[in-house]
This record gives sequence, C-alpha cells and structure tokens, in this order.
Amino acid sequence: MGCFFAFPFGFGACRIAVASRSKFSSASGPSVYPRSFIVGFKPVDLENPIPESDRAPNAGGEPNAQASHSEPEVPPASSRPQLRPTHSHCQITCTQEKNWWDKIKPFVEITGIVLLAVYTGYTIKMYSANKKSADAAESAANTAAQGLNFTQKQFRMDERPYLSPSPRGIIKKIDQAGKTNLSVFHIGKDSVVGGVAVEIQNTGKSPAIGVISTNTAYKIGPRDIVRQQVLSYKPDYSISESTGILTANSVTTPYCDLQTLTMKEFSKLGNGAWEFYVVGGVRYRDIFTPLIEPYETTYCYLVSPSGMPFSDCPSKPPAFGNSIK
Repeated sequence: MGCFFAFPFGFGACRIAVASRSKFSSASGPSVYPRSFIVGFKPVDLENPIPESDRAPNAGGEPNAQASHSEPEVPPASSRPQLRPTHSHCQITCTQEKNWWDKIKPFVEITGIVLLAVYTGYTIKMYSANKKSADAAESAANTAAQGLNFTQKQFRMDERPYLSPSPRGIIKKIDQAGKTNLSVFHIGKDSVVGGVAVEIQNTGKSPAIGVISTNTAYKIGPRDIVRQQVLSYKPDYSISESTGILTANSVTTPYCDLQTLTMKEFSKLGNGAWEFYVVGGVRYRDIFTPLIEPYETTYCYLVSPSGMPFSDCPSKPPAFGNSIK
C-alpha cells in the first residue's frame, strides 16, 4: 500500500512507502505502526496536492488576528536523556568558580595559624603573669602572717607572767640583837630539825592564771641514791593545790614541812656522804589568746649544812632541775 504526504509550502512531495503487514508484523501480532498513524494518511495527487476541501478559508487574505486554536502547540518531549556536561566543561567551570578561593586559601590558613599562635602566646603570657601575681600575693600573705605570728609571739613573750622560785629557811632564830632570822637547820641536843620553803613570785608583766603548784619535797639520803631520785623526779600536779591567780609581783609559797635528822645523819650531811635536796614545780597559764600549752617552773636546790645554804642541783637537761618554761 502506498501513501503520500504533501506539504503546502511548495517544496515538493515526499513519498513514504509502507511495507505490507506480512513484512513488519507477524501474523498474530499487532502492527508496528499505530492504527491512528496508518488511518490518518490519505492518497495525494501530485498535480493537485491540496484538495479544495482541505484548503484554508483565508489562504489568500490577511491572517486572522485570532487563531482558531485555543492551545499553543507544544513540541513533543524528547525521550532521549540529556547528556551530562563533558569533563573538560565541568573542569573549566569548577576551576573558574574555585579559582579565587584557591588563591586566598593559603593566606587564610597562614593567618589563622598566626592568630592562633598569637592567642596562645598571649594566653601563656597572661597565665604566667597571673601566676606570678598569685605567687607574689601568696608570698606577701605568708610574710604578713609570719610577721603577725612573730609579733604576737614576741608580745606574748614580753607580756607573759614569769613565776620565779626563791628558797629560804623556815626555822626562826633570834640573834643577840633581838633580830629574827630564818635558818634551814636548828641543832638540838639529840637531833637536828631542818626545813626549806620556796617562794614563787610572779616577775612578769601580766597575771598568771590557773596556777597549780606541788608541795615542796625533800630528798635526803646517801649521795648516789638521792641524786638518782632527783634526776628522775617528775612533779605530780594531780595532788597539788591550786592558788588560782597570781598577779604581777605577787608571791605564793607552796606547802612545806619540817624534816628531823639524827645527829649521825646530820654529820653525814656535813662530810658529803649524804645530800639534802629540795624539789618541786608550779604550772600556770597567761591571759592571752589563743590558748596555748601551760607554762611550767621547776626548782631543785641542794641544801648545805654549812656555808651558802642553797645551790642549784648538779644536773643538766633533760634531767630534772631549775627551769622556767
């Protein structure tokens, strides 16, 4: 079957030959061409390609201002996918777009590193300065605290009470002039009576409070045995009497007793075979704050039957002896 298309523009006719059904289609299958496509063709006369019935009503005149078609013709969309831009095209475009960033990127990175280094250095410098200031402040505070502590200690040492011992005899004797004297020993016909009192005087500038003193004790006997007893002596304040407060320049005397010796024992004291010691102690506090450990005064005297009646014990710390703490 043969069909012809005729174009009304005068360029001639185009012949399209359509093969028979047996060539392009199987006996049982549909035609490869749509039915509307096949039916829509008409035979065309080459001498008169456009029939009268198909000519435009206003072919020779002016074109109608309003077209008879209500919708514009839309070209059919192509079924072929759009091709991606070539690599060279993408490279050129991307290179042009990124070219300015590639140029300034190294400078931006270097600037960032420099700023980071400057910031780090400034932070380290500030930390060092702050640490030095803190150390200086701490050192100044410690110095001030030490100075204040030293001042307080110095003031306390200057103003504290000091209890000083002073031994004396308790045997009253009246001389030929009628004057009364205190002696350590009174020699009788068959025995000798001796006694020593130790006066405790506050020679400091402030009162002593909580004053506790031991009784004055006597250590009499063979020299080596008595010395060992004296060196190991420790005041026992649990059985001591308390006098409470002792103001400046005031005096207190711990309890003391009389000691009776035979004439033979007194003779041994004279030749040095025996020794006579007086020992004791007193404990007290000051009136200042903060509260500290109590002070202590201990005394130890060697009593001689002739010459100077009192001398310090022949002992050295940490052995017991005369001390003011």
